Amino acid sequence: MSRKRVLILEDDLKTIQVILKQLESLEEYFSSKGEFLEFAVTTISEYTLVEQWFNKDKANDYDVVLLDRDCILGGSFHCLDFDIYKTDKIIGISSVPAYNQELIGRGVKRIIDKDYQNLDKFGNEIRKELKKKLKEATRNG
Repeated sequence: MSRKRVLILEDDLKTIQVILKQLESLEEYFSSKGEFLEFAVTTISEYTLVEQWFNKDKANDYDVVLLDRDCILGGSFHCLDFDIYKTDKIIGISSVPAYNQELIGRGVKRIIDKDYQNLDKFGNEIRKELKKKLKEATRNG
């Protein structure tokens, strides 16, 4: 394997910590299998950066986008340009079911409901989904 780029659009530090822990765990898992893998992670906590920077640069090529809705400024990460960031690379991670349904309506197929009362379960689901996606990518070339 190789380097995988992950964009995390999330404003909650505990959630970010859980996600990073799972990414570290996946690096260790693949290393134990003799496969080199490292994550290049970009974390954004403000929707304005998505509008001003990420939506304007068509060269941004992330393997996975973990997409929450609400941001620390009170805006929405759902402003993400889905013509640049394809829905097959996006995993919705909101704690609000209606926001995840909105993503499904926009073509996102993978949703992991965030539960602030059980972030460990959420983290395990993130790990499972990413592991599955990475194994699929390995099989497909």
